[in-house]
Amino acid sequence: ITTDNLNVRGTTILATTTLGTTTISGATTINNDLTTNGHLTVRNATTLATLTFTPTPSIANAALFLAITSEGTVISTNTIAGEDNLGNHIATQDLNLATNSIKFLGTTTFAQNASPTIVNSFDRYLVMNAAGTIVATDTLAAGDNLGDHLATDTLQMGTHLIAFEKGAKGIEISKKGTVTVQNVLHVKGTGTNIIQGNLDIRGVARGIVFSNVSDKRVKRDVQNLNGALSKVLKLRPVTYSFTAEYTKASRLPATRRYGFIAQEVANLFPELITIDAREVGNQFIKDFHSLNYVELTSIIVKSVQELDKKVIANEEEIQQLKRENAQLKAELGILKSQVDSLLELKNQMEQLSKMLETDNQSNRRAEEK
Repeated sequence: ITTDNLNVRGTTILATTTLGTTTISGATTINNDLTTNGHLTVRNATTLATLTFTPTPSIANAALFLAITSEGTVISTNTIAGEDNLGNHIATQDLNLATNSIKFLGTTTFAQNASPTIVNSFDRYLVMNAAGTIVATDTLAAGDNLGDHLATDTLQMGTHLIAFEKGAKGIEISKKGTVTVQNVLHVKGTGTNIIQGNLDIRGVARGIVFSNVSDKRVKRDVQNLNGALSKVLKLRPVTYSFTAEYTKASRLPATRRYGFIAQEVANLFPELITIDAREVGNQFIKDFHSLNYVELTSIIVKSVQELDKKVIANEEEIQQLKRENAQLKAELGILKSQVDSLLELKNQMEQLSKMLETDNQSNRRAEEK
């Protein structure tokens, strides 16, 4: 049969048929190929051998669904049967959901070699049961957690936190990889915990022992430090308070503090200064200065050693001056004794002179008589 328009209202059995716009209202069995270049409207149960559309059809806002019966027959229906699902079929292309979602209405099981991904699914969860099967559930079992599974890709948290429960303080990971612990961080264990990169503690760090790496086997180009005292004497120790904004951002107590100004220390010991970008409240500082107080200790120790050498040298000079002073005192004593002897001799000579003067006067009076 070749026709442009065909209206069939009764039972019809067709062989090879080429149709234009066709409406089939009754039960129809097509035992061979059905090729249509126009619209095909099926209102009742229809059994097809091979159904070919030219071009490929698109369905928008369809009132009916295509479903597959238990015998494998494709039928149109107003509702989806509960037992019919995509799990009965093998997809040959990606399923594009656009802005829609996949929702689980019952118990859903995935094969163990599948890797399902759910984005923004708030109604149900994917969990793995004891048999290793991934199933959909309304609630998370108390014992189920990500620690039971091996991740094969990056866990993306978006703007959410890793917390004990919803609304609790937790761990925040920024786009730049910065990890923020919103409460207290406890590191337990007897092994070594390694942090690769900078550790920014916005608060008070407490501990029993803080140890820096200092093994000579990992050091090279070791040189003695010289001239520390002259630079240390130029440092300006200060007392200060942090700004209210930084105190709030760093969770520090608002107390008076002692230290130095990093920009001033940079003029004398630039190696002790670290400059990086940092957010302080709502302010972004691209050249934030930090001072390494730990390594400043070795410079202070060296300045004390240099000062000690000066004190020892001054002490030796003082002792030498004391010895010279004692010698001068001894020589002065001798000179004083000699002066005393001369003064005694002078007194004797004066007395002798007076005696001679008296004798001369007596002799002149005797001669005058």
